[in-house]
Amino acid sequence: MESQLLQLIYIPALAGFLCLILPRIKIIKELIAGVAAAWVLFLSAQIWAAEGMAVRLAEFSIAGI
Repeated sequence: MESQLLQLIYIPALAGFLCLILPRIKIIKELIAGVAAAWVLFLSAQIWAAEGMAVRLAEFSIAGI
């Protein structure tokens, strides 16, 4: 599960970087962006449908409260 969450971050970043460094061929950039968007959508659907997933955002206590 953690690898899927990380992929939601680095796949669009990698696609953006590739689009930045590739020559000005519009169709290739659009293809990279489309594949990255489809992959992120697929991963998001998998994460949303996962059962028993819990994300703990913060674990702290203030003066024993």
